[in-house]
Amino acid sequence: GDAALRALPGPRAVRPAHRRPAPSQGRGGLMKAKVLATLEGLERDAWLELRRRGLGSSDAAAVLGVSPFATPLQVWAEKVGVVEPAPESEAMRWGRILEPIVADEYARETGRELVNPQTLYQHPDLPWCLATPDRLTADGRLVVEIKTASAYRAEEWAEEPPVHYQVQCQHLLAVLGLDLASLVVLVGGQRLLWRDLARNDKFIALMLEREREFWRRVELRDPPPPGAEDRELLRALYPRDTGATIELPAEAAEWDRELEEAKAQIRHWTTVRDS
Repeated sequence: GDAALRALPGPRAVRPAHRRPAPSQGRGGLMKAKVLATLEGLERDAWLELRRRGLGSSDAAAVLGVSPFATPLQVWAEKVGVVEPAPESEAMRWGRILEPIVADEYARETGRELVNPQTLYQHPDLPWCLATPDRLTADGRLVVEIKTASAYRAEEWAEEPPVHYQVQCQHLLAVLGLDLASLVVLVGGQRLLWRDLARNDKFIALMLEREREFWRRVELRDPPPPGAEDRELLRALYPRDTGATIELPAEAAEWDRELEEAKAQIRHWTTVRDS
C-alpha cells in the first residue's frame, strides 16, 4: 500500500450529531497561511485561473490516487490548461446550495461559532499549496469541511469518513497550520454527522512530498502516467485529427496528378497479372 495513506489513523466511528464534541484546540488559534485572494464576488473564470496556480484540498486526494472524482492526469491537464475544468454537476450545485444550511445546523449542534472566510489561502513556504476552507471557527483554531451525501452513500460514512475527504482535511491543516479539522456531512438530506480529525504530521509530510513531485510535473508539463479511467481524457489530449491545416506549395497539384497516375498504373498491372 501507499506509505502516505498508511499514515492515516485507523477506523473510528463518525461522531453522530447529537453528541457534543470537545472545544476546538489549535496552535494558539493563529493561522500561518498567507492570504492569496479574497473570493467574495469573484467571477468563475477568475476563480478557475486562481485554482490553476496550485493544488487545493480536493486536488490532494486526486494526486494521491484516492479521489473517486478525478485522476492525477485529469488534475495535471487542468493545471497546465490543456483541458477545461468539468462543469458543475447537479450534486455539486446542491452541495453548494446546502452548505450554509449544514454549517448553521452544525454550529447549533456543536456550539461552535463559525465564520465564512471566503478566502484562498497559501502555504507560507510552498506557494503552490492552496486551500479554501468552507468555514473556520471564530477563534481561528479549527477548520470545518462541509459535505453532502445521498442516502445511497450512507454506508461510506458508517465507520469513518471516506479516505479522500480525510486527505482533504489533512491538506487544509497543512496549509493553514492548524491542529484540528472537523468534517461534517448531511446524509440523505436529513442526518447530520461529523468527525473531528487531528493533524497527522507524519501523513502530511508524505502527502506534501507527493504533491511537490506532482507540481514539478506541472511546471515541466510532464504528464503523470494515465490510468484506466483516463481513456476519454487521452483522446482529448492526443486526438488523431487535430483539425489543423497545412498550406501546400503550388507544385502540390502536380504531386496529386502523379499520385493518381501511379495508382492507375498499379491497377493496370494488377489486372494484367490476374488475367
